[in-house]
Amino acid sequence: DVPRRVPVLATPPLPAFEGRLFPSASLGLPYSVREPSTSELTRESN
Repeated sequence: DVPRRVPVLATPPLPAFEGRLFPSASLGLPYSVREPSTSELTRESN
C-alpha cells in the first residue's frame, strides 16, 4: 500500500503547502489525514 500511496502524497493540490498543511504527508500517512478545508487554504494564500 505504501508504494502506491507515494505518488498521491508527492502530488498535493498545493505543493507549496506540503509539510506545512500536510505534516502527516512527510510521515507517509494518507493525505486525507490532514487535508485542510477550502477556507483554510484561502486563509493561507491571503
